[in-house]
Amino acid sequence: MNQYSKIICLFILIAFYQYVLISNHSFGFEIPSYVQTNKINSLSTLQTNIMQALASQKIKWTITYTGNKKDITTLNVKKTIQNAIRSSEDFVHYNVDSYAMRILVPTVGNSSITITFAYRESIAQTKIVDDLVAKVVNDNHFDTINPDEAIKKMHDWVVLHFSYDTSLFRHTAYDGVKTGKTVCEGYSIMLYKLFKKAGFPAKIVEGYGRAQSHAWVLVKLNGNWYHIDATWDDPTPEIKGEISYLYFMLTDAQVKKSHKPATDIKYPMATQNYSDRLDDLFVKDKDNQQLYETIQGLIGNYYLSDVYTFRTAEDIRAMIQKTSPDTETIVSYRYIDGIMAKSDLRKALKLENRAASYFVDHFPRGTGTNDVIVKLTLESNTQK
Repeated sequence: MNQYSKIICLFILIAFYQYVLISNHSFGFEIPSYVQTNKINSLSTLQTNIMQALASQKIKWTITYTGNKKDITTLNVKKTIQNAIRSSEDFVHYNVDSYAMRILVPTVGNSSITITFAYRESIAQTKIVDDLVAKVVNDNHFDTINPDEAIKKMHDWVVLHFSYDTSLFRHTAYDGVKTGKTVCEGYSIMLYKLFKKAGFPAKIVEGYGRAQSHAWVLVKLNGNWYHIDATWDDPTPEIKGEISYLYFMLTDAQVKKSHKPATDIKYPMATQNYSDRLDDLFVKDKDNQQLYETIQGLIGNYYLSDVYTFRTAEDIRAMIQKTSPDTETIVSYRYIDGIMAKSDLRKALKLENRAASYFVDHFPRGTGTNDVIVKLTLESNTQK
């Protein structure tokens, strides 16, 4: 091929490629989305563009910025990206793993911003989770049965199907679905998705629990918001079939005894005591009285009675004396001084010469700021 023919061929190839880009014809191959360019003239429009890209899990794209070049400093663009993530739907927000950006500001002509995102779940993995969510809700009629029963059963489903990943390696709802193990993010996202699919407004709350980064869920029922922490309601190590309700349907005041929501995010207020709602429904909805009575028992309001409330080591000792030393006995009680709960229990056990195992947890519904629940297994003397 002579030099003239080579030039003609090159011209034809360039013209063809330009035609493909302009007309978006594929001719059997797909032009990757990351080469498409968006024209943006303000930071607010940039935020909207990023939110749309996140919703479709776009990985990489370049934006032509036609606005004031002084606006697109590294700090401003970083804040815009972070605002876009925070302002996105809760799952979209939590599915972002990391991002990178490159800003080019030439002396002449428009600037460009290239943004790259990495996601915790792929589109295919998210679809697997969403398909399961739809199946669980439809099969159990969570969108049509009694709403209090539905919320309880969705909470139970997550606790029974997920186990806490103590390796802290698995973080997503997909991990929980695929392997049965995940951390608080996975628990919260799955419960959030179940609530949303069943028609309950919900929010994922981020913050701290026991001074560690943590996530849980807010759900709206009959105009009132409640906190639910399915992760902490799942015993660790795993006890098959066991479900706790200590962190089920809590107010702000109750949850803040052990949780600290992020202060830079505004969450809806949760002020109605769930026990009061159940009492009210017990009177008004006679067809479901058994349901409301059962839930009242599960959330542990009986611990507030004097029968289950201990204040001193002598109170614990008196309880132990009522048990048979020759029989293993399992008891639980509320202790009003969480700081002294373990030491006072050990003192009582020593005085009564009894061996035992025990577990101590916060009691959010307690009347004091430091109430705890003690679950105690007294060994029989014949086991020694």
